[in-house]
Amino acid sequence: MTARRRGAGHVPLASPGPAAPTAPAKAAVPTALTRMVATAALALAPLLALTACTDSLAPTVGAGTVTSTAGTSTQPSATPAPTPTPPPSPTPAPPPFRLALDPGHNGKNAENPRIINTPVPDGRGGTKACNTVGTSTRSGYPEHEFNFDVATRMLPILRDAGIDVVMSRADNDGIGPCVNERGTFAADANADALLSIHANGSASSRPHGFFLMITSDADATTKNFATHIIDGLSDAGFAINTAAGSTQPRRDIAGLNHATVPAVLVELGEMRNPEHADLTSWPSIVRVKIWYGLWAGLSVATSMTFAPSSGASSSDSYFASLSSP
Repeated sequence: MTARRRGAGHVPLASPGPAAPTAPAKAAVPTALTRMVATAALALAPLLALTACTDSLAPTVGAGTVTSTAGTSTQPSATPAPTPTPPPSPTPAPPPFRLALDPGHNGKNAENPRIINTPVPDGRGGTKACNTVGTSTRSGYPEHEFNFDVATRMLPILRDAGIDVVMSRADNDGIGPCVNERGTFAADANADALLSIHANGSASSRPHGFFLMITSDADATTKNFATHIIDGLSDAGFAINTAAGSTQPRRDIAGLNHATVPAVLVELGEMRNPEHADLTSWPSIVRVKIWYGLWAGLSVATSMTFAPSSGASSSDSYFASLSSP
């Protein structure tokens, strides 16, 4: 019989001699239990190793890498798609300049004296007649017709220039409106400025030429607005009035007193002067010059718009520019 070789984990053969005392039976229980635990551990080792490997593969929050028990592997995390930047909202165009155009008097005023003589506030603490019939040439051509003709012929010209126009009266066959309403209608219509169209009727036939009226306490904005109208008419070949000059500051013009926007009244000619009677009673080339002169002055004035400041309209910026010297 071949003897067993010694090796790790093996018990050496006992040498001959007296027999060793027999260990109590209960001493063998721990040995048997130990072997059972060892055997179970060996059986569960692969499962425990797999569990440990699985746990080590859990991502580390915020690290941006993935770690395993087999080694450390750094991989870039997925880059989220960039959020598209919405295109900038287009800047809204400023509203067009709105002009309140007031052709003086009206066709039925003369037939309704009770109405047009009714007192209305004059804007200075007193009263004034609602309206008047206006003047006329010596041949009978009435001012109210001239005023309305000029205003209505100006409408397409001004609108083609990008100016929004509102009128104080829609025809030449009515009464009024009263002078206080002619001043307030500009603000009621959200207009940026008021231009009142008239022709003068001096008692003498000698004065000739045009002139403007503004309130006696007009601010720099209104004065500069009037200057553009004067320049436009002058460039069209019209002479400044020989008696009144270019501008008359007045306190008694109720329409101007009631206006809360820059307002001017233009007397386009002297209807009692024989030369002016010709141009006011017939739509000749001279009448075309009137339209051109008013258009030129208004176009220069209303084109002076700048980038509005916060909360300001284009007209606010325009009138702010007029206020400077």
